[in-house]
Amino acid sequence: MLRYALAPRWWVTHCIVAAVFLGCLKLGLWQLEVAQGVPAGTTWDVRNTFYASQWVFFACFGLWFWGRFLRDQRVADTAADEAYAAWASQQEAAQPDNLNG
Repeated sequence: MLRYALAPRWWVTHCIVAAVFLGCLKLGLWQLEVAQGVPAGTTWDVRNTFYASQWVFFACFGLWFWGRFLRDQRVADTAADEAYAAWASQQEAAQPDNLNG
């Protein structure tokens, strides 16, 4: 799986997923700072704290989704390769042995 995931065709998408992941984490940290920035003498803002946890959840969900997509794509590519190999062997078997007569 690692060799498949590190193929050059996925590099750009890996960079996009990493940027979105880091962006979601950054937004979660920002939201946590907003939650802590309440006036003195009060407790944390619970709503902003939950928003911060949602951003972390979104980041983790994005990574999970990308991993599932890669796994499913690898399975589909393997099935397509096997189907092509079966078709090619059928075509080879259907060819006459001596084409010169």
